[in-house]
Amino acid sequence: MIELTTSKQETGIRVTRAVSYGQVTLRSFAIDSQGPLLAVAPDTVVHCSAEYIYDCPECAPDSSNQIILGLTGIGAQVCIYNGGPHGKGRASFTLRSPALPGEWDIAFRSAQAADAREALETWWTMDHPPTTQAVVGRLITIASYANNAQAQLGELKLNGQGNILSVRPGARVSASAKFVYDCTDCTAGSQNQILIGLAGRGAQACIYSGGIQGEGRADFELTAPPYAGVYCIRFRPSQAASSRHAINNWWNIDGAPPATATIGALIVQ
Repeated sequence: MIELTTSKQETGIRVTRAVSYGQVTLRSFAIDSQGPLLAVAPDTVVHCSAEYIYDCPECAPDSSNQIILGLTGIGAQVCIYNGGPHGKGRASFTLRSPALPGEWDIAFRSAQAADAREALETWWTMDHPPTTQAVVGRLITIASYANNAQAQLGELKLNGQGNILSVRPGARVSASAKFVYDCTDCTAGSQNQILIGLAGRGAQACIYSGGIQGEGRADFELTAPPYAGVYCIRFRPSQAASSRHAINNWWNIDGAPPATATIGALIVQ
């Protein structure tokens, strides 16, 4: 099961090694051989593997049973088991990330269809969509550019590399990004900022502070949290008296930055 924790001391995504729900148990689920969590570009094919057990003592001996996997809110993508009421093994398969930026839980459910095709086409939401108790992993899709109200950010570089970086707990990361701030509806002479930080943690830097329009490339620093997990890098506009006031007070005003404002990720391990 995936847990998204929100305490100040422990914010991130924790995953257990085995998940059981109904007739199905999945163990050792991994994406691209990197564990059950991965940040990728939109519309990316990833290679997955998992050990599975299907055990339905109440099912008829000649029944046709399946295990299907997919993305919650999107749909089923693959059938990893198609057989009788008892079976186990290891499956290798692919999943495709959605075309939109966001965070997507990978879940499973059992089915009793005539074949794998019918299971994929009709069983994903039969009775109910897969429960959160059947979540085994998560894909975080991150675009090269993202918009949040008046601000646009893109081409994020972490330690001179791409927008996804694996680091040790507490590591300091040198970063840079292109930005555009455009608020034609704002009062002339107003102070405007772009904040950047980690989802669930808060703002860490102000990369723009100026008038109602501005663009450029900013250099800044991020600090990885002290606990293992996948931390999304997000941004938001603000209108504070100063950069310091914006960092201290504006991250959660009228709601924290949404998933669509994600431009990178720190994988702390």
